[in-house]
Amino acid sequence: MSKLTITEALAEKRVIDKRIESASNAIHNYVARQASLVDPLAKQGGSEKYIAEQRQSIHDLLERKISIQNAINQSNDKTSATVHGVTRTIAEWLIWKRDVALAADRIYSKISNKIETSRNINQQRVTSGKESAAIADTVIALDEKQFYEEIAAHQEIENVLDGVLSMKNATTYVDVA
Repeated sequence: MSKLTITEALAEKRVIDKRIESASNAIHNYVARQASLVDPLAKQGGSEKYIAEQRQSIHDLLERKISIQNAINQSNDKTSATVHGVTRTIAEWLIWKRDVALAADRIYSKISNKIETSRNINQQRVTSGKESAAIADTVIALDEKQFYEEIAAHQEIENVLDGVLSMKNATTYVDVA
């Protein structure tokens, strides 16, 4: 069992991915050859042995990756963080960041774009002389000040959350089997 920070565990997962890719490429290089060619690994026990070893290595690396992610998940379920007065587990914050924040960003963007587009179209009508300013005035059916403050608060939570998660990852230890 090894004790790692979550940052170290995540880095190890990336190293494992590279090692798996390397082993996979090694298998690819020796998995097939013309029957008339000499096995280039004959002195080391043959290509079949080498490929079996590489496949076992890949299997072991994948199992290690599962153990690391499982340890991270267990820690994330138990560890809490507070951002702007809201306390959630790290697992909940990760869900919020991946699902909720992303959806909110799309909604905020869509509404902001609609407001801007409507104003631009109406301004073009006034500028071209097609309508008077009074007729072309745009009605916005929400409190814009509050709306843009809400967007700013949301963005602030996202920014602070990134820092909080980085700090938690650097200071939270997990035991990996």
